[in-house]
Amino acid sequence: MRAYSFSAGFFVAVLLAGSLVYAQTTATSTTDAQTVIKLLQEQVKALLTQVKELQAKLESTNQQIAAIQTELKINRFLERGVTGDDVKELQTFLSQFPDIYPEGLVTGYFGSLTESAVKKWQEKQGIESVGIVGPKTIARINEIFEQGAGQSGIIPPGLLTAPGIDEKRATTTSDATIPAATSASTSAISTAGASTTLSTTSASSTATTTALMCTRDYLTCSSKKDCESAKFFWYTVSCHSTPPPPVSCAASYNYCSVGAECAANGWYSCRGSCYSSAEACLGQAYIPPAVSSTVSTPPPSSGSGASAVTTTTGTTATASTTSTTTTTSTTTTSTTPDTTAPSVPTNLSAVAVSSSQIDLSWTASTDNVGVSGYKMYRFGTHVGTQYASAASSTISFSFTGLQYSTASTYTVAAYDAAGNTSAQSASATATTQTPPPQISFLLKWGSSGTGDGQFSFPRNIAVDSAGNVYVSEANNHRVQKFTSDGTFVTKWGSSGTGDGQFRMPRDIVVDTAGNVYVTDAYNRRVQKFTSNGTFITKWESYGEGDGQFYSPLGIAVDTANNVYVVDGVSMRVQKFTSDGTFVTKWGSSGTGDGQFNNPYGIAVNSGGNIYVADISNNRIQKFAPAQMALLNSQQQFANKSVNNQKTFSISSLPTSSLDLRASNLAATSQALSSLSAILGRILELLGAL
Repeated sequence: MRAYSFSAGFFVAVLLAGSLVYAQTTATSTTDAQTVIKLLQEQVKALLTQVKELQAKLESTNQQIAAIQTELKINRFLERGVTGDDVKELQTFLSQFPDIYPEGLVTGYFGSLTESAVKKWQEKQGIESVGIVGPKTIARINEIFEQGAGQSGIIPPGLLTAPGIDEKRATTTSDATIPAATSASTSAISTAGASTTLSTTSASSTATTTALMCTRDYLTCSSKKDCESAKFFWYTVSCHSTPPPPVSCAASYNYCSVGAECAANGWYSCRGSCYSSAEACLGQAYIPPAVSSTVSTPPPSSGSGASAVTTTTGTTATASTTSTTTTTSTTTTSTTPDTTAPSVPTNLSAVAVSSSQIDLSWTASTDNVGVSGYKMYRFGTHVGTQYASAASSTISFSFTGLQYSTASTYTVAAYDAAGNTSAQSASATATTQTPPPQISFLLKWGSSGTGDGQFSFPRNIAVDSAGNVYVSEANNHRVQKFTSDGTFVTKWGSSGTGDGQFRMPRDIVVDTAGNVYVTDAYNRRVQKFTSNGTFITKWESYGEGDGQFYSPLGIAVDTANNVYVVDGVSMRVQKFTSDGTFVTKWGSSGTGDGQFNNPYGIAVNSGGNIYVADISNNRIQKFAPAQMALLNSQQQFANKSVNNQKTFSISSLPTSSLDLRASNLAATSQALSSLSAILGRILELLGAL
């Protein structure tokens, strides 16, 4: 869908254009011009009406689109440091929850803010709060998209595990009477010492009802056969609505479904879920990880230490309700504990990336079962933990909020699920950067007007060695001098062509002796004054010869008090002595090195290098003192070789206000032609919508 937007400013421009047309055609027919303006205004009104209708349709379409929910396209682990469109989709999803992700940034980079939001969301959903988006998190998000969540848009994390919910799901109502169990089988196995008991009671009616319920709700499927028959997906020991991920429980605890499978694959089982470390159990009882990689099935008879599984199924039949309750208790077999620590992390580096941040990176460790994470130490004190990533051979972590200009020494140690920790790595040291000086507001002065200390278009500013401030004012045609704290000292200048008078003064500069130089643009000259405004000298001549000006704009002085003047029309820089004697020049119109297109600002550093702001070429050019003579000679040669082909001449410049107005009208006419074409194109586009 393509959306077109039109600003009010455009229509104002059209109305202004109508006024210009009126001004341009006054000599021909006032009546005709007014008719054209009225017609144009009617067209604009019609356009405004159509635009409003389009905006209303677009708003309606946007509301419809906003109501559409789509499943997140995430098919990989997402953790801190990764980038991609799937990260953007995750951030877009999280931004719906201001209490979790108040920043709401959608950048495609999984940084600390995104990690924090994921942890908060996982905690609310009853998922292990690790800040990594794995299969459990992805499945939970997609369940919300697939099943909906009511008006709130969020499925309460405790809803699926609320007391009585299983009984409610296991209940069906029928007009027919469900008969009581007519056949049952019971088996029991017991052994002296450590006994193993298996007791089962089943009913055909219960199996039929359970299978029927399974086709409606995957959470009620109790067997792989029922789950797959109902077109759901079986994950080792439980049924799910989405396909199983291509990674096993042995690779990540996020894929484990029950305590026995969790522990058998080297993870910690507690709090009704599976975790990578005992710390995540929060002090509650847990089943420690076993060394074996598969779930052991206990034999019918065993000695001390054998596991015991007891399953009881009861069936109750009434006129309209059948309830099934299943209770399972599991005790894992004892296995040899894992006592092998991971290898020591290597290649640790520490890099200060700002005044408050140091980034660490190191080569991942190895372990006989698997590395769970890394502990980071600053000067030997544990200051952070980073979870391991099976997909990366290099681990990284960022410490933020550090003190600037401060050195820190870091080491890293790896740990596994059994709590074994490696020795600390070789140390790495980094010093946070020194921040740049802070700029703070000190004071201000001035207001609009013509009085002392007031301004009307203050154009440029200069400061002498004593800290006095000089300001050139274009509209008041004067220069004002202040102390460094803004106290008015003196002023000089007025509108005119005499010595000490100005016509739109532009730039201003002070030399090492305290003399003040001002470019008097419309008088096409440079004037020199004492620090108190007494006129000293001037150099002026209209033209393009040596020492002549068309439009003197920027001005600068070097340490020897040589004066550099930028001419914005003749596209060049001229150098003079402090008394106005011409020294050299360089520059011409163009885009090449040493050429200009509307140059303006100029500055000279202590080494004599000259910097020029080349406005329309969108660049800054730097010149060395030795270059100026070479550029001057090259330009003289070029002028002689193409003297008869030059298109720029004094006669081509406007020499009066009438010429300027004629030039402006020509430019306005061209602009109106372009505007007419644009208006026609807009009408075509609107007609095509």
